[in-house]
Amino acid sequence: MYFYFAADSTTCLYVGKNSSQQFIERIPWHFAVSEGSWQNHFLDRYRTHHHSESLFEAAKAARDCYILLMPVPHELIGKAERFFRVFQQPRFNTLSSGKRLTTWISPEMNLGEVVRKGF
Repeated sequence: MYFYFAADSTTCLYVGKNSSQQFIERIPWHFAVSEGSWQNHFLDRYRTHHHSESLFEAAKAARDCYILLMPVPHELIGKAERFFRVFQQPRFNTLSSGKRLTTWISPEMNLGEVVRKGF
């Protein structure tokens, strides 16, 4: 899993998973500046959110962002991604069922408890 944070180091912008690729393969694709790229989710959403004129301009503006890499066992990666999308509330991506999940996930719960519940 990986997280992009704004320059303030506290605002979560994007939560992603790399279930089929290694970090070293997946992360650079987020910064592809070609309009035809289908894996540049972070940069495309950065451009939209900040009203940048192009992907290139968005890439220049996003250079102050931080990335946090977190290894997660393959069998838990989907659940961990949902967990962190609920609790980090990233600006650039959402969880379609996030509202439903927050009704039964207590803020005091940890990731292990949530995974055992099987959401």
